Amino acid sequence: MYKISRDTFESRYIDKNPKEGKIPFKHESNALFKDLPFVVKDKFVTTEFTGVVGEYVRILTGKKLKTEIVRDEILDGIKEHISGKEEAYQLRQIIKQVYFNDQKELVLFSNRAMLYTNANSNDKKIAQFLYDVLNQGRDSEKVRASFEEEADSVLDDLMYELLPSLEERSTYEPSFTPLVPYVSELFIEDFKYVIGEKERFQKYIKKLLQYYYFFYISQLAIKLDQMFKANYDKVEELFFTVEWEKMTKSRQNYDFGWKKLEPYVKRLFSHSKLLEMINQDDAIKHQPNENADYKRIAEEIEQIKGTTFNEDIKYLIDTYKQNITDFSFDAVSYDEEYEEELFNDIAYLYKCIDAQFQGTSRERAYTGYSKWFIEFCKCNILKNRRSLGYTLNLTEEDIIFLTKLCIKDEEKIKLKDLFKEFARRGIMLDQKTKEQINSYYEKLNLIEKKSDSGDAQYVKGIL
Repeated sequence: MYKISRDTFESRYIDKNPKEGKIPFKHESNALFKDLPFVVKDKFVTTEFTGVVGEYVRILTGKKLKTEIVRDEILDGIKEHISGKEEAYQLRQIIKQVYFNDQKELVLFSNRAMLYTNANSNDKKIAQFLYDVLNQGRDSEKVRASFEEEADSVLDDLMYELLPSLEERSTYEPSFTPLVPYVSELFIEDFKYVIGEKERFQKYIKKLLQYYYFFYISQLAIKLDQMFKANYDKVEELFFTVEWEKMTKSRQNYDFGWKKLEPYVKRLFSHSKLLEMINQDDAIKHQPNENADYKRIAEEIEQIKGTTFNEDIKYLIDTYKQNITDFSFDAVSYDEEYEEELFNDIAYLYKCIDAQFQGTSRERAYTGYSKWFIEFCKCNILKNRRSLGYTLNLTEEDIIFLTKLCIKDEEKIKLKDLFKEFARRGIMLDQKTKEQINSYYEKLNLIEKKSDSGDAQYVKGIL
């Protein structure tokens, strides 16, 4: 694992005959080290997760959709099931109104219907990413029963006949490397709750995937930037607001919310490029759990000292600087912030990569990569507060969903313990926001007081 094949590196990264005006270095990613499902050029980034859910549940159940669902093709099949033009027309109109929305998409009328949700190539990448880094193959069997249900009505039964048959998926091979274990473990805890009831799964699986997509990537962005100082047993604090409260710059959720997170997200591209570089060895059959990343290098530094990895990293630095011919690295400082020279060398290489992206025409790729996550957040988890910019935001629907996740099947939970459960999921709240949420619970008649003491307040479970 801790060996860089120089021949492999040069064949992939160095262009011996670059076109005029082009540098001889080619930045590669997502070949031997896949950390995120992003690309730099696709202008249609995924912000809505219906297609993601469709592909995700197909991975869970080992199924494949042979062809995309086309509404009119489904409706045209009705005539094979009923005689009489007038009757066929009336049934066509009913199915069109009941089972398809205005965008001609299939309505998720059951868990089984999720298996037929169309997914584009971006949806599929994100679904595979979520399954690889969160599920990691665990608990797939438990969810399959939710998709083998009988039809609830004659019309549902007809719809299943009209829909194309699903193919069995061949043996699934994970691609993405899981890098934030505490997020994955907590996801499984919440995933088990959501799949506990068919109706709950149908109602909340999309919100669960959307939130953990945010949670995992936001935590990863901060951990990667901390490099060899990162503590993977600790949740990074990010403060949220509720959508109806007023904000000021003096609040924690201003300085330590999106304003804190966004710069880390923008630097994900440079970390992705570096991690790909340090895994260039064709002699190793790379598997997602066998790649070299900052955490693993830090944990296994004593074993690495007996290898040529130190010299390999110095070779990467020299080769990189020699072949990035349109940028001066003179202003990039080499800092000795770690005791280990190897750590300082890798950190310096990262700084070189990040600096040249921001100082050349390649900055468009740099910003295009982070746009995937930033646009998702703007559509799903941020609120634009005008002069204050964006803040991490919880809607009433979010609060209900998160409260259910935290309480699960318990009758009630202490309010202070509920906020601790929010924090476990990366949602920090300052005192004013806690008071706003408390008032919201009171409005819903969910607060049970044993006394006037704040410690004696309970939040009742939500049906």
